[in-house]
Amino acid sequence: MVVRQLAAEGTPVLALARSADSDAARELAGLANVEVRQGDVRELASLKSAAAGCENIVACYGMRPPRFPKLSDIWTDPFEDAAHPANINFKGVENIISASKATGVKRVVRLTGLSVGLSPWSPISILFSIVLSFSNMWNRRGEMLLRESGLDYTIV
Repeated sequence: MVVRQLAAEGTPVLALARSADSDAARELAGLANVEVRQGDVRELASLKSAAAGCENIVACYGMRPPRFPKLSDIWTDPFEDAAHPANINFKGVENIISASKATGVKRVVRLTGLSVGLSPWSPISILFSIVLSFSNMWNRRGEMLLRESGLDYTIV
């Protein structure tokens, strides 16, 4: 939706897609003012390449499909699982910050999780944590990184 709206307003958009061959990427590539590049928030090099020449980054990515907890989460490092929210919602933001600083991006806008602003003790936060591998916590930690980054930012 963000890419479509910006493109409709005549703003040049570079969209990052994990797979340039996906239906969504092909659809976006067909829009005026849109260029689609393959990349991943978990891969700093792809973000640096994509961010080169950009003034702003709108980070409106998410977890697809949602990652449900595994018993092995109790004893394994969450950063060892590429699909864990620690890698997407925390490390992804860390990579966006690094790429932004390396390429001179002026502003980062981050669309974050639905219930991140709620108390960690809210029943909704607890339910999301149990069902979605602590996504709220990792989103919140990613937000804190952005706030502490020194970059101009907006968190939605």
